[in-house]
Amino acid sequence: MAENRRAELLRWIEQTRANQRILGIVSAAGALVGLLLLLWRSDVGGIVLGTLAIVAVCGFWITTSHLSDFRAKLEVLDRTPPQ
Repeated sequence: MAENRRAELLRWIEQTRANQRILGIVSAAGALVGLLLLLWRSDVGGIVLGTLAIVAVCGFWITTSHLSDFRAKLEVLDRTPPQ
């Protein structure tokens, strides 16, 4: 049972890391679009960059807290003696 839970947590960790990589790529692409918009129309570019910053910070904050939680659960599984 603990091995199934461990495997599940490891899958969640890997998927969360993949989500962070995707978020990083999308954020970089969005920043490029925002900078180009900033040159063309500063008001629209500013809104895009501001929104992107909020999404990126919140996204990384949430996924980092998930990773921390998953690792803490793994530590508990490692400390719990098998039954």
